[in-house]
Amino acid sequence: MLALIGGPLVAQPATGHVFLHSTAACDYLKEHAITNRDMQTSAHTAESWSRQRVALYIDQPQSIRRVAHIPEAPYLTAIVGKKAECVAAAPAWFKNLTSAEQSWLWLVGIAGLRHPHIYHLMLHAAEHPPQGLFAGVEKWYGHHVANRSILKSEKQATLWLPNQIHRVALKTLEKLAQDRSFSENSWLPNIKLQLHAVG
Repeated sequence: MLALIGGPLVAQPATGHVFLHSTAACDYLKEHAITNRDMQTSAHTAESWSRQRVALYIDQPQSIRRVAHIPEAPYLTAIVGKKAECVAAAPAWFKNLTSAEQSWLWLVGIAGLRHPHIYHLMLHAAEHPPQGLFAGVEKWYGHHVANRSILKSEKQATLWLPNQIHRVALKTLEKLAQDRSFSENSWLPNIKLQLHAVG
C-alpha cells in the first residue's frame, strides 16, 4: 500500500543514531515521503504482483539514513517489527529503470520483510559499529548473513514476477551494476552471484 500522506511529527533520535522501533521508523519515513509518479506506479504494480499489503514509501537517502539500512546504501530498506512494517526506496537506483524493472526492485524490498534477522543486524550495526578485537569477525559475519538474505530476497522477487517477464530481474541487475553506489557497495553480494540468483 503506497502511502504518501504525512502524519504527526515524529520524535527524532539522537544525532548519529537511527530509530530503534519499527513504528517510529515507519512513521518517520511516512512523514518525510516525497512524490514521484513513476515510482508510485511501479510500487502499486509490485504490491499487486506480490499479493502483499505493505506500506511503501518514497524517501530521499537522507531520510533512509535515519532508519536501519544497508551500510553505504540508503536507497532501499525494509523495516520489520511486531507493530509496523514498511519498505522505503529512494529515486537514485530507480531513475534509469523501466516501470517493470522498478517494480522488481520494489519486490526485492517487499521480500526483505521475510528476513527480520537482517533488519535487526542492520539496526545493531548502525547503533553499534563493529570495533575492537572482534570487529573483523563481526563485519565478516554481518556481510555473510546480509549477502545470503539479499540473494534470497532477489530470488523471491523474481518468483513474484509474471512468467512472461522473468528476464526483467536480469536486466534490472545489469543496469544497476553500472551504478557505482550499487556495484561498489561491499555489503551487497557480488553481481555474478546476484545474476545467478535470479537467472
